[in-house]
Amino acid sequence: MSVGEICKNMGCSQANVSQHLAVLRNQGIVSTRREGVNIYYSLRSARISEACSLVQDFLLQRLEDHNVLVSDAEHAV
Repeated sequence: MSVGEICKNMGCSQANVSQHLAVLRNQGIVSTRREGVNIYYSLRSARISEACSLVQDFLLQRLEDHNVLVSDAEHAV
């Protein structure tokens, strides 16, 4: 995706996205390719996407567990 596409999907400013992409590029997490005036970014490995999905699943489960605890506590009062 281009920076503009990423900004549109995430609702973030171009400056913010560009700074984050620079860090990810410097760490070898994303790679770039230029087409005309646009630079496109992609993950260097599908394993990065898999890792992000695992973390997302874990965090969603934690949130669900927390919501159950809060709901149980509210009903106990």
